Amino acid sequence: GHLLRCPGPVQTVTNACSSGADALGLGAAWIRSGICDAVLAGGADALSPISYAGFSALRLPSPDPCRPFDARRSGLTLGEGAGFLVLESESSRRARKVSARAFLAGYGTCTDAYHLTAPHPEGRGLLLAVRQAFAQARASWKDIAFINAHGTATETNDAAEGAFFRRCCPSIPFVATKGLTGHTLGAAGAMEAIFTLEHLKAGEIPPSPRFSEADPAIGTAPVSRSTPVRGRMALSQSLAFGGNNSVLIIARGDV
Repeated sequence: GHLLRCPGPVQTVTNACSSGADALGLGAAWIRSGICDAVLAGGADALSPISYAGFSALRLPSPDPCRPFDARRSGLTLGEGAGFLVLESESSRRARKVSARAFLAGYGTCTDAYHLTAPHPEGRGLLLAVRQAFAQARASWKDIAFINAHGTATETNDAAEGAFFRRCCPSIPFVATKGLTGHTLGAAGAMEAIFTLEHLKAGEIPPSPRFSEADPAIGTAPVSRSTPVRGRMALSQSLAFGGNNSVLIIARGDV
């Protein structure tokens, strides 16, 4: 905080693969509660022998670059990266007379209480998190232009998210960006919030990286070509070890 001349509260969020998304949700809560006028929030993670050994012990890494939702997927690819956003209150923004690039309209988080490392196969906790985010954003499925899926390319994650998409939002397109970045763990939720923001701004989502063949067992598939999207809101979701599900609703700004 001192290095960046940012007085105020400081919090390190350690919540496995949803950490970056949760940090953004916490920062937004500080602003809404009046604790802060602006918050620098996001996530960063670097590859280490410990994390690599842990995922290897679970037999989750793929020998090849990962293919989220693909019939030939064989596990995740670990990556590293960082992503941060500056969140600002409406009163501060108006006082500075600046436009907003985007809005963090809603945040929800809920545990499955199902399994230590696997999501609930029907995405029950994920649905509860989405409902929380919808309530905060005063939105519903009809407002969502697209979804940025967690999409790790593991058997259990992609099957659980696929079941959720089929049941709750079968007509909404989704993209899985970890086919390009790998799974950046604590950074993933923040990085993918930024991807979601930029896709909204462009009015288009790209082909889901490295996806080529739909899996009949999943029953749905990410976009395989550049797809125009309409609407002001999109949803980015993060599923973490411990059964945690966190979602962000990003709304397009006025720039």
